[in-house]
Amino acid sequence: AFRDDSADIETKLKNGTSVNIVASNDITVNVGISASGGNGKLTLVAGRSIVVNQDIDINGGLELKANAVRESGVTLGDRDKGNAVVTVATGKKLESDGDLVINMLATTAHAVMSQKNGIGAITVGNVKGSKVSIAYKKDDYAVGTNEIIIRRGGQIEATKSSCVTLELKADKFTNQSDANALNASGGGRYLVWTKTFNDNTMGGINAYSFVEFNKTHSDSDWDSGVTGNGSGFIYSFNPAQLKVTANTKTKVYDGNSTMSTNNLKIVNSGGLNFAIGTPSSGSDKHKKFYLTNAGSFSGTVYKTGTTSFVSFLLYKY
Repeated sequence: AFRDDSADIETKLKNGTSVNIVASNDITVNVGISASGGNGKLTLVAGRSIVVNQDIDINGGLELKANAVRESGVTLGDRDKGNAVVTVATGKKLESDGDLVINMLATTAHAVMSQKNGIGAITVGNVKGSKVSIAYKKDDYAVGTNEIIIRRGGQIEATKSSCVTLELKADKFTNQSDANALNASGGGRYLVWTKTFNDNTMGGINAYSFVEFNKTHSDSDWDSGVTGNGSGFIYSFNPAQLKVTANTKTKVYDGNSTMSTNNLKIVNSGGLNFAIGTPSSGSDKHKKFYLTNAGSFSGTVYKTGTTSFVSFLLYKY
């Protein structure tokens, strides 16, 4: 932990000198760091956890890298047991006029030492940068929790004016704040990459433009493979597992599936929730697939007489 040397750090940052702080175990910030002048970048690299108990507000870039590896300068053997976390205390902020990056790493080296090198949540309140990226890297090697949490009253804001300016990537997204928790204020867009909407807590977020499925995140290109415009939520879940069958006909969800038949029956092999009809205002729409115009309901069979015209759509929340 560092408590008393923030003045030296601030002076270097104001003079345009970048500051790297590396610890093989944990880094705890117990004093505020403020550098309104200069463009020096502050980088915190921890072999396990980073805990920020006071504000960090600087002009240059800001990067937090937890569960780091040898290439970052840490000694894996000096890391204590327990899951790595990034935690910003309630009411405290991270702010940079440059790019702001928070990464949780998990590599082959961590897999070898998995009994002590698990990962935990990234928990933040107010975060602001020109571009903001909060992401788990190579999480297929990791054990533990893979979740980004926005605290009550918090907001993640990106001020850059174009392209993807705000990126979140984790298995699970939990918004404990409100509908304004994600803000691409400069006119860019945000993308949130998770596994499936069933696990996310949206907290009232409803201003995004699209959802996409069966996509693979790229660390080097934030919107690689994304076809939607504006802000969106992107899931690795493959909806081809989700089908509507009727007699010998089968329709796989493809974003706008329609089929004409009778005696419709749902086959829910994807483990997701179904509902019938158009969702009402305020319902938790992002967690369900809806069958619209499906007619009357009897058990798992949906009838309108001789022929049914069924739209099979995912409604965003």
